Amino acid sequence: MKTNTLILLSFIFLLASCRKDKGTITLTYNKATAIYGNLDDIRSAPILSTPKEIKNPGKIFIDDNILLIGENNEGIHVFDNSNPSSPINISFLNIPFNKEFYIEDNMIYAETQYDFIKIDISNLSSPTLVDRLEDAFGTPLSNDQGEVLIGFNYAIATESFKINSAKEKELRNNKCLYYDYSNKTIPASSVPSSFTNSSRDIKGTLNKIAINDDYIYVIGDNKLYTFYNTANQLSYIEKTYLHSGMETIYPENDRLFIGTQNSMIIVDITNPASPERESAYFHSTSCDPVLPKGDVAYLTLRTADFGGCNGDENALHV
Repeated sequence: MKTNTLILLSFIFLLASCRKDKGTITLTYNKATAIYGNLDDIRSAPILSTPKEIKNPGKIFIDDNILLIGENNEGIHVFDNSNPSSPINISFLNIPFNKEFYIEDNMIYAETQYDFIKIDISNLSSPTLVDRLEDAFGTPLSNDQGEVLIGFNYAIATESFKINSAKEKELRNNKCLYYDYSNKTIPASSVPSSFTNSSRDIKGTLNKIAINDDYIYVIGDNKLYTFYNTANQLSYIEKTYLHSGMETIYPENDRLFIGTQNSMIIVDITNPASPERESAYFHSTSCDPVLPKGDVAYLTLRTADFGGCNGDENALHV
């Protein structure tokens, strides 16, 4: 892998000052340097490897004898949890660029860059890749040399832009110089770590992946992806444009409850292969989840300075 063309990406303005006497504006923002690599090499790398140190934990899964801890953008730590007071780190699952995973019936469902994969962990000592659905979330982006864009390195940068220049106008109007990349992958959660679920009946509320019978639903920033799931195969069905800034998904009966940065979206899955937006409830900016229970849904809203979604209210909406 190597870094190449600079891509400017401004998720949050940390500082903005204007020097009118020189006709420039100085901005401090997140600057991303594109990383290109060989996607075939990434896809063909072995899933199972020796235990690694936990450095940047993400999703967590707990079951009777298993503890799984995600390592952001790298994979999943596997622990033998037979003795909960002393879990044993037994292996590591290499899932490059993974941010989200979900567990159901000894199967891990995970996004890995552009792909969606299914891993059988019924034998913890020998996990196996059941299926890889390539380009499930979009066609890979390439540079002029045919290398595939696989990620970014980020650094805070302070630069001056000429007022009314194309770049300054774009930053002022949209808060970013945005390369259409994250729309083709599943964005990271704004919450550093969370429980994906702890059994078949107990689901976490901060997931981007939901399973309902033989169908799997995955949310991107503004799209809902629908997949059909059999014992040995994942099949792509469709993607549905719903709402920007989607953060969490939770299935309840024949509906999906999706938390966005400013709303709760309710999706009808009476026909599971063809989800349809049913209604929405809008609230002030926030990044917290939705928990439906019967005829009631609970939404927590919070302030979150520089957390990827700047909330301005601390409240429980029922």
